[in-house]
Amino acid sequence: MNFLLLPGLDGTGKLFGPFVRHEPEGASCTIASYPVDRALSYPECADLVAARFFPDTPFVIVAESFSGPVAILTASKRPPNLKGLVLCNTFAYRASWRGFSLLPWSWLFRWPISRFSVGAHLTGFGRAAAFVDTIRAANAPVLPSVRASRLRSALTVDVRGELAGLDLPVMYLRGRQDRLVLANCLRTVVETRPETTVVRVSGPHLLLQVEPDRSWREITAFAASCC
Repeated sequence: MNFLLLPGLDGTGKLFGPFVRHEPEGASCTIASYPVDRALSYPECADLVAARFFPDTPFVIVAESFSGPVAILTASKRPPNLKGLVLCNTFAYRASWRGFSLLPWSWLFRWPISRFSVGAHLTGFGRAAAFVDTIRAANAPVLPSVRASRLRSALTVDVRGELAGLDLPVMYLRGRQDRLVLANCLRTVVETRPETTVVRVSGPHLLLQVEPDRSWREITAFAASCC
């Protein structure tokens, strides 16, 4: 099965390294990325991802965090070989309180992410040391203004209509210890599309990176059911 991976806020796809290295036999991953020097809206990101479609083979989209709405908008275009959609620690409507968009993110993102912030929000404190350098390297080439624009888009997005209209299987993979995308985002997805399959796994926000083997087991089982 082919998997199209859509990245988090950095948009580079570099953080998928641990996940791809653990891909099971028979899985083939293509990683999408977004420009590091140009801010794109959610519909523009979806148009960019459309170029990554597999025209002749079935595939499943796996989208984490920021890219959940990109995946939903992409799936709403009904590409003929798309068999399923996996949403991991993400959202379809406002990732958090809209007022956070008023903070000076372009200035705040000029500073390297701290080890404390990595532990508190992304990996859990026990894994922070192992991931902080990789996370900093993934974010370094992305202009602060671009990251700020993406964050503001995440805080104002609403693709519930597109999600409700999807006619393919959808799974939501939830890290039980995710402290960045909170449980109300999952509730909104389920309220919007009650037939969504929900799988909860012990792990933090960067679930695919910290728990790749467990994540793959759930994703491949879902993909098999789709086909």
